[in-house]
Amino acid sequence: SKMLEFMACARPVVLAVDGQARDILEDAAAGVFVPPEDAGAMAAALLDLQRHPLEQARLGHNGRRFILARFQRQPLAQRYAELLAELTGLSAGILPSGVRETGRRAA
Repeated sequence: SKMLEFMACARPVVLAVDGQARDILEDAAAGVFVPPEDAGAMAAALLDLQRHPLEQARLGHNGRRFILARFQRQPLAQRYAELLAELTGLSAGILPSGVRETGRRAA
């Protein structure tokens, strides 16, 4: 999502969407949540961040650190392979007989 991209770029996020995105933002301490469709709260949050560059930097740093710790491709791919291996009863990295790396059976 765009929010994760902003966090990866060490930019603070002002979020006006509730739900999972808010949970992630708050877990990461990477931005400010404002109530959806509250233009006044959005403007106030943006102005507050503009007035406090150290807070901007802190929130941005928190977001980047969160992304690097939890959303690296290699560890995610490894966890996915392990989950698939567990679900299928196969060892991670070992393909069943007749299956090529593309996931298709050999003709």
